[in-house]
Amino acid sequence: MEAPPSVTVRRQLGRLARGRARLTGAARAGRWHLAVLGLACLLAFLHRSVIAIPGLDAVRASWPLLLGTAAGLYALGPLLRLLFSFGIRDSEQALARELDDRFGWHDETDTAAALSDAEAAGGLGGLVAAQAGGRLRELDAGALARAGRPWGRVRLVLVLLFVAILMLPGAGGVFGRSGAGTKGGDGLGSAGPEEEFGAPGPMPADFWFQAFVENPIPVEPLPPEEDK
Repeated sequence: MEAPPSVTVRRQLGRLARGRARLTGAARAGRWHLAVLGLACLLAFLHRSVIAIPGLDAVRASWPLLLGTAAGLYALGPLLRLLFSFGIRDSEQALARELDDRFGWHDETDTAAALSDAEAAGGLGGLVAAQAGGRLRELDAGALARAGRPWGRVRLVLVLLFVAILMLPGAGGVFGRSGAGTKGGDGLGSAGPEEEFGAPGPMPADFWFQAFVENPIPVEPLPPEEDK
């Protein structure tokens, strides 16, 4: 059984409103998700190279927690898309007015959406509702939305980069303190297990200042060389 014209108008307006909100929300959520993932990678890099970030040591020390954090960062995308889709969805009446203005329909869609079932049952109201419903059925939500690129592959790469920054070996990495510049392990710059007392440390700055600047050690000049 075919639905009444007024019901058809409202259903079509709801379909278009949901479709446009879904497409626009996906594009907007994709940009915000990129920003969040970029910030996560930046914090991971700063934690490994500059300053300790609270919480990242615990994430780095546990593989399940690290993988769970990465999965949570990736799953943030669908959640943002859902939130943005609900936040930007237009009402049916507002969408009807917008369509009338865009396509020059002389407020026919707005009028049809405001009709009750009894008013759209026949006569002029039924004609207006039937005509508006036919127009709306021919519209696609993609033509009404400003949909940008979702950047799905880029977001996946950023999640993998976050994991890689925290798990790659090196000084203070998840595989332990190893590599150049570390002390007590094998490799360039280490003290070496064969040295009993280790390599000598640097001279204290205050001792150097006193010994060579404030109270320098007296040095006698060399005797002049005799001419041969």
